Amino acid sequence: VITTIDAPTLFIPNAFTPNSDGLNDIFKVASIGSDEFSASIFNRWGELIYEWNDVNGGWNGAINNSIAQEDVYVYKINMKGQCEGKKGAKYILGSISLIK
Repeated sequence: VITTIDAPTLFIPNAFTPNSDGLNDIFKVASIGSDEFSASIFNRWGELIYEWNDVNGGWNGAINNSIAQEDVYVYKINMKGQCEGKKGAKYILGSISLIK
């Protein structure tokens, strides 16, 4: 089956486990067709706790060099890109569960 993608596409997990076991230790976003990318992580009070601008980057669950408490955190992702000759942009707000 051949599938064409007509706009930038993201895969965003809903949980991760930053426990250094080598499995799901980093909250990462997988992207197809992104030219520009930025992501931010916020705590339940809306305070910015982490951000990155490289689609290959991610959050290791640390706040001030210590693993954050088990909780649900909010992410904001901005992405622009082009696939199949069409330009597109996405702004996504969602949540990620940090599980210890």
